[in-house]
Amino acid sequence: MEIKLYPLLLESTVIRNLEVPVLYDYVNDELYELDEEAFKVVKLFNGNYSIGEISKITGFPIKEIEELTEYLLKENLLTAKKIKEKTEIADYPRSPIPSLRTILIHLTTSCNLNCVHCYLDKSRKVEMNPKIFIDLVKQFDMLQGLKILVSGGEPLTHPQFFEMMEKIRKTKVRKVLLTNGLLLNHETIQSLKGLVHEIQISLDGTKSHEEFRRMKNAFNLTLNSIKAAKDNGFTVSVSTMIHRKNLDELPELEKILKNLKVDNWYLDVPTVTGEYKNNSAFHLDPYTTGNILKKYGFGKQFFDESEIYACGAHLCAIMANGDVTKCGFFEEQPVGNIHSKSLRECWGLIREKYLWKQKDLECYKIGCEHLKDCRGGCRYRAYIETNNLLGIDRVKCSYYGIHP
Repeated sequence: MEIKLYPLLLESTVIRNLEVPVLYDYVNDELYELDEEAFKVVKLFNGNYSIGEISKITGFPIKEIEELTEYLLKENLLTAKKIKEKTEIADYPRSPIPSLRTILIHLTTSCNLNCVHCYLDKSRKVEMNPKIFIDLVKQFDMLQGLKILVSGGEPLTHPQFFEMMEKIRKTKVRKVLLTNGLLLNHETIQSLKGLVHEIQISLDGTKSHEEFRRMKNAFNLTLNSIKAAKDNGFTVSVSTMIHRKNLDELPELEKILKNLKVDNWYLDVPTVTGEYKNNSAFHLDPYTTGNILKKYGFGKQFFDESEIYACGAHLCAIMANGDVTKCGFFEEQPVGNIHSKSLRECWGLIREKYLWKQKDLECYKIGCEHLKDCRGGCRYRAYIETNNLLGIDRVKCSYYGIHP
């Protein structure tokens, strides 16, 4: 390779200094771990330095830098372009450990549906202040964050949704919209281009979807939204809640989603909390649910995993009023509010109070051989079932063929 080549990371590629340094392609949601040598080299991939100059600065052999450059070119993370104006070599401070990689932002409590499993407090309408939202995303970026999940209620009902998303357009994090899909008309989808990288749409069965979402014709409207989003080039994920009335519909739903070329299909089970406590006709026993989870679904995992911690090791949620919580289920147990505490401070409090090591779980005490894969399942679901945050999540036990 020509040593006069000036490597330049693509706009879609960012350097993050997490537990280990990484390159993150936030458009395609691909993470590449770096060793310390490669980390020192890629920090100079800003179009100002040739391979030969990088070798002199770092002291690393030209051949090794060429090999790294060839690999990154092949992975479409890099181009070769000399930048005339000098660019400062950026500093990448280490993120907190465990790193905060994903934040779930509830923009509003408002929703255009009244689903049987909703767990959020909708007793009063609350909408996040746009300035708070923009500052929150900025703080997340500075903490080396990777991905924001924009949710609600229904986030598209926020009157300043597009204005807020436009303000963070250039922030180099992956932006995922979580929506019920019913407001995704042609105009809305066109407006979302360049503002979000992925759209996740809820679809909870075929015929039963309308009863679960309490809206006539919801199934057909949602299918149309999925198709329109795919036709317009978005990565599209579908989220399905398993319940008693959609069990026989899942094989058909799987065929439909594959025909629509949906990128990811995530399945989960509603926790018996909030509105779902009053809808026992939809409830399933954990053993049936676990077996269904094992049978269906495709695509990537949605959240980062940890070999040390239980679920949510790299995630927190921010409610519409600014409360920061472990996840949306812990709405009533905030560690602080983003109006008065920084995201870094709140993440520090979550790390102290709501990150559980796998060795502290009941699963570890009984010697479960699947713990490293399962990570103990959902802590909130375990708490609801056992009144113990460190207790057993029977849904995940069933997934692995265990019936405690």
